[in-house]
Amino acid sequence: MKTHEDLSGYAADHSVLGKDNQNHLKYLGFAKGLQERLRLGRSKQTVKDWIKEGAELEDDGIKVTGRFRNHFHHPLKDWDEAGLNDLIFTGQSALLWAQDSHAQTSAPSGDQSWETLRFFFLNALTAADPMTRERNYAKTFRGLGHQIHLLQDAAQPDHVRNDAHIHDGTTGERPRRPEWGLLFETWAGHDNQKSLIESFAAHADFPQVYLNLSIPDELVPISQFLDTNTYNGSFPSSRLTQGIAEYTNANFFSDDTIFSADERPPEHRHYFPYPNIASTNLQDYTDGHLLPKTTTAEDRVEDISFWISKTGDGDYIEHFVKPTYLSKGSIR
Repeated sequence: MKTHEDLSGYAADHSVLGKDNQNHLKYLGFAKGLQERLRLGRSKQTVKDWIKEGAELEDDGIKVTGRFRNHFHHPLKDWDEAGLNDLIFTGQSALLWAQDSHAQTSAPSGDQSWETLRFFFLNALTAADPMTRERNYAKTFRGLGHQIHLLQDAAQPDHVRNDAHIHDGTTGERPRRPEWGLLFETWAGHDNQKSLIESFAAHADFPQVYLNLSIPDELVPISQFLDTNTYNGSFPSSRLTQGIAEYTNANFFSDDTIFSADERPPEHRHYFPYPNIASTNLQDYTDGHLLPKTTTAEDRVEDISFWISKTGDGDYIEHFVKPTYLSKGSIR
């Protein structure tokens, strides 16, 4: 499974571009909707495939110069300081990167910033030459895939908790840590997760962020989908009125930030106030009051083990953290 491509395809199908919804593409004269074919250079493919291609290309580049270094956003920091800053790995905030035409121009796959996509769309609507219009439509939808990728990454905890995960999802390898199994992005890329992701996509929650407002630094309000600047490290919630980066940061752990509020000082690069031990039933496990639960593993084999649940401070998550043999001894 190609995670970003497939997620973007599902998103397009279930959006107002899809035929089963409002099919807004008909207003552009696309009788076939997402299956309308557009030519750009030597390639001719459907609107949906252009979106999927853009979502894949947003990870273009190598570790030193790759676009993916700019796919991180720390919602508790000022935006100009909110990019990746994890030891030797640094990058611009994804929120700023999405609208930074200058920075993207020299990056692999070129400028796919929001402003540039609007320029492509304007040309697609107004150019006198049909071939020019077709090319610009293709560029618009491919660029939309680039932008969608950034929102998808903000739903992955590493990307909003300053956790570089440099060997997970960027090297083509299948890394694992023996005590936990596959790292998150590698797990999500497995073909046997496809049906799970399809089921979630069919019943998606839609954001309820306010877009009719002015944003500092001449940014446009699409930044609201990532960060509304309402979560400040207090009172985490599951509200749809916050940005996806805020929600993910407040409700989930990344690989290197498990119980970081209880284990690290506030100035540490991996410190985050929530979730913390008090957000869970970890104490019940420590005291021996939890019973093991039966779950079905990826290989369809039943697994009986203990699970820590997230019981407060935002969303309830039943299978939140799986303790190891050493967990009880390490809890203070």
